[in-house]
Amino acid sequence: MTYKAVNTLDSMVGYKNEKYRDFGWAAARLDDLVNYIPARITGVLIVISTLLITMLKNPVHALRITHYALRIMFRDGRNHPSPNSGVPEAAIAGALGVRLGGPSKYEGLLVKKPYIGEETTEDYLTASEKAIDIVKGSSILGVTIASIVLFLRASL
Repeated sequence: MTYKAVNTLDSMVGYKNEKYRDFGWAAARLDDLVNYIPARITGVLIVISTLLITMLKNPVHALRITHYALRIMFRDGRNHPSPNSGVPEAAIAGALGVRLGGPSKYEGLLVKKPYIGEETTEDYLTASEKAIDIVKGSSILGVTIASIVLFLRASL
């Protein structure tokens, strides 16, 4: 409940504008702190899921694609304004061979942000289908690992 409260507080007031600047920074920094380790675990789960799924569907290229996802995660994971969001975003960008991020419009204003990943495919529809598989695989892998840890902890 505490984690959800921190996350919700950041969503409500963690903006970099005059209205919330004095209060929102604390919520944003606290959210960054509590999500530091989970974001990195998620990035690793995405890389492992990429390896497992690619081994089933395209074993010849599994190690190359997984290595690329890992390399992009380490290279571009810091390119996001959030210290945490960039890690899993870069891992999935590398796994899919797509480029994410870049300039965006917020409330009509152009905000320049760096790109994450490199575009090695022009077929974003297939990439989005692969993303669904990777997210499902990462979720199953995460739940499985957490269940094993909880079981082992309860057994000891």
